Amino acid sequence: MQAGSPLAALCAALLIAAAVAQQPQSPSRPRPRYELALALQRVDATLECLKAAQQNAAAAMRLAQDAEQHAKEAEIEAVVKAAAELQQQLDALAAAVNAATSERTTLLQRLREKAAAEAPASLLEDGSPQRNAITAATRLPSLQDAENALAKLEARFAGDDFRTDPEHELLLALTRYRLADVLRQRASAVIRAKGGGQEAEALLQRAIRKYGDVLTVPDVEDSGEGSSLHAAALRRVVQLHATLGEGYRQKAAQQPGVRANTDAVKLHREAAEQAFERIKRQFPDAVLPNGQRVVDVVRDDVARLGN
Repeated sequence: MQAGSPLAALCAALLIAAAVAQQPQSPSRPRPRYELALALQRVDATLECLKAAQQNAAAAMRLAQDAEQHAKEAEIEAVVKAAAELQQQLDALAAAVNAATSERTTLLQRLREKAAAEAPASLLEDGSPQRNAITAATRLPSLQDAENALAKLEARFAGDDFRTDPEHELLLALTRYRLADVLRQRASAVIRAKGGGQEAEALLQRAIRKYGDVLTVPDVEDSGEGSSLHAAALRRVVQLHATLGEGYRQKAAQQPGVRANTDAVKLHREAAEQAFERIKRQFPDAVLPNGQRVVDVVRDDVARLGN
């Protein structure tokens, strides 16, 4: 697999991963403070998205510089010109973004720290020790640590000790979704660092299978991923298959005549289409935390990936 999903999809993923379901007011969690804690969580996701934008722009600049240099050596004038123009636009974009966001980001971070005293992140935790354990696992220092912890929780919730627990299937669904998210994030990190490769593809495949595992247990309406955890999982399945298909399409263009690449393109496109059809058939009115219909967002995701 070659390039990863575009920045717009990455930002959407960050924002969606940060969202949590609205919870009723209680004496220990007054509504205004809870809502402020939610807002701060979205601020964190926004800051991460801005950081990712800057990292992607810097990576694009380095690649464009390499392309220009190698094109000069190979005397491919059209590529030299395109790469040079791309660098100019990226440089202008970086300057504009830095000028517009640097001071504002610093102020936002200071305000976020001040506001956190009134609305700590602990307000977002519910009263279930098991759910809190899932949340805590996703906040571990590294994605590998998070993956390991979530895998242990999945095994625990699938074990005999939880067979009779009323939340048995709900806990499995939540854990599997979070684990799939971590695998997807690990793949994104590999793609940003290496541009793709077998490691990234293997992680994406594992994420797809784990999102699929979410569908084997009853749906969850209060997961923080919108009105349907199944619809949210299928959205990721579509997105990741489309990403893999696009990667193989680029590979096929670079290696004409290699049938394995074209077969892989077809396989992933068909899988993405099947998952999308399932969303349209079973979850036409499902929405994400921001109120957007999953069907509409998936359609936009795939369109971006195809560009």
